[in-house]
Amino acid sequence: MRKRQKEALLVAFLHEKIRYERLGEYITRLIKDDPLAPKHNFHTITYRVKDERRFIEKIDKENTSPEGINSPITVKNFQERIGDLLGIRLICLRLADIKIVEAYFQYLVTIDITIRSSLFTQRTDGLGVGSALELESLRRCALAGN
Repeated sequence: MRKRQKEALLVAFLHEKIRYERLGEYITRLIKDDPLAPKHNFHTITYRVKDERRFIEKIDKENTSPEGINSPITVKNFQERIGDLLGIRLICLRLADIKIVEAYFQYLVTIDITIRSSLFTQRTDGLGVGSALELESLRRCALAGN
């Protein structure tokens, strides 16, 4: 990737980064404040926004991948194409807690809850909950705009 392309991608990402940080804060607060959340079943909830260096490395890798049948990742499509710009992590102390927390997120999906704020709007459809409970797919919430 050329230097100008990298710089343009980085500028676009940094422009959106504050929205991802606010979204991460909002989601963690939403879960902490939800009276139905099984708070006694998780120890910690945190979020992270992808590091700028790793962001560029991932795009370089995707764009040079031989199996890349999609168009290249650009300033216009990076938010749709990079699936882990925002990650939410829940840490449980016991293995049994994972199933309880997972059931809570499945419940949120079944009631088709909508997360709303002045920054974003996104349904929780497609919420992926793995054994590590890293909810990378929530980054799509930031795509809805103002």
